[in-house]
Amino acid sequence: SVARPELDRVSSDHAHAVLELARVLRRRGYRRVGLVLLDSQDRATRRGWTDGALLANARHGPLCLPPLLL
Repeated sequence: SVARPELDRVSSDHAHAVLELARVLRRRGYRRVGLVLLDSQDRATRRGWTDGALLANARHGPLCLPPLLL
């Protein structure tokens, strides 16, 4: 994070991205979606990827298999 100079910045909402993807895939008829990524990648996003997958299942019923972290 940069304190100075003050700059505009953009960040990704990984959990929201997974939720949106789950919505699209469900609409297209997919029923068993997997998420596989390195644990270091998930930690770098403050568990945003796995949070999104778990939240998608909680909100819309099971779609995603439990995330597999390597």
